[in-house]
Amino acid sequence: MIQESLENGVLILSIHRPERKNALTQEMYGHLADALAAAQKRPEVRAVLLRGNENFTSGNDLMDFAFFAQAGTPLRETATVRFIYTILNVEKPLIAAVRGLAVGIGTTVLMHCDAVVVANDARLSLPFSQLGLLPEFGSSWLLPSIIGHTRARHLLMTGAPFSGDRAYEMGLATHICQDETTYEEAEKVCTQFTRLAGNAVRDTKGLLNPEKRNLALKAVIESELDAFEEALKGPAFEEAATAFFEKRKPDFSRFD
Repeated sequence: MIQESLENGVLILSIHRPERKNALTQEMYGHLADALAAAQKRPEVRAVLLRGNENFTSGNDLMDFAFFAQAGTPLRETATVRFIYTILNVEKPLIAAVRGLAVGIGTTVLMHCDAVVVANDARLSLPFSQLGLLPEFGSSWLLPSIIGHTRARHLLMTGAPFSGDRAYEMGLATHICQDETTYEEAEKVCTQFTRLAGNAVRDTKGLLNPEKRNLALKAVIESELDAFEEALKGPAFEEAATAFFEKRKPDFSRFD
């Protein structure tokens, strides 16, 4: 469900689960984490492109979340968290190409990329509150620094979807294009990186992400994980998950 190929120095990781709009499972997170970690040691890889097909990803498979909640599996032992921390340690240029849906982690991962090519009609969202959950992947800290506190509060607290055009306007994406040219444009951006001196690109990325910043970001992620794990055990998420599988809107009226 993760397709992997190397083309002209670019490691292309394609999320391919179209029947579920590329919803991510533990197996898929594990594959992504392994591929990204291996890329660090492969000199032939000069950039990494993360993409989907008709959709980038509809986010975490809710079946996984429901399983964690019922089984009591510690969140930090999941492949999801391993993927998150692997992303933080990627030294090579990481580029995302976004078409269709980019839900939850499909949007938060963009905050960790070095370039984001987004289709103008892509549909992004951070629907954590709509699931009785909380922000993850450092988004509660990163998003305000990228788009401003007022906009970040609105998007994180309401989960309101927004377009690729809007993402570009707010600074969440570096490149905007028509849907049908998204992957072509992303390949051009990747080529820009592969033609540069690898050590200069890597060291520049290191200067932009100094240890002090990374320590602060990791502290935020750890706090988010604690809150997220607690929310997974709560009645609001249980109602949201039940409503999803019953194909109805959740009723949060009885929750404070």
